[in-house]
Amino acid sequence: ASPLEVVVPFFETKLVAQTSPIAGTANTITISLSANVNLESGDQIVIAGLTPFTILASGTVPVVSSGVNTSTGLPEQFALFCNDGVWDQTTRLLSFAVCPGSTLVSTIVHVFNFDIQNPDKSQESPKLYVDARNTNGVVIASSLMDSPSGGVQDTCACAAGAEDSLAFGVPNGKDPLFIVIPKFETRLIQQ
Repeated sequence: ASPLEVVVPFFETKLVAQTSPIAGTANTITISLSANVNLESGDQIVIAGLTPFTILASGTVPVVSSGVNTSTGLPEQFALFCNDGVWDQTTRLLSFAVCPGSTLVSTIVHVFNFDIQNPDKSQESPKLYVDARNTNGVVIASSLMDSPSGGVQDTCACAAGAEDSLAFGVPNGKDPLFIVIPKFETRLIQQ
């Protein structure tokens, strides 16, 4: 380390995506994070901007890794956050604490998932923000999370890069909490 070198902490990777844009269905939210500084035991990562009906009640939110346990075939628990996040319905904040003895290493992109139930009504993808509150005084300021569409609100599946944000054939369908109600676009019967 260089003497008197000052580093401004920030998230280098902060991507959030979903598996299903369909109203009323189960949905898996995937978050990919890396910071330019380590986050240590007790530090908090906080996600803001989730809609109030996204996670139904205050309490714990089971968190899993993107890996699968080879012996059970089930998703592996995400031990870095003691397997859980905490949703607060009043503040609408989802927080994850780094477990005792664990470190969110700065040079690694950490990928984890949690499941929600999509609301029964359509909605645009809300802007989600992430910050970190650190026990040793280091704070990572709140910043807008990235989405698969990159924020491009193009309803044409032919737009550049649009195939990366399709889910169930829905443009921007992988953007977090972008919810649609399925309907027939064309209804025609002939004889």
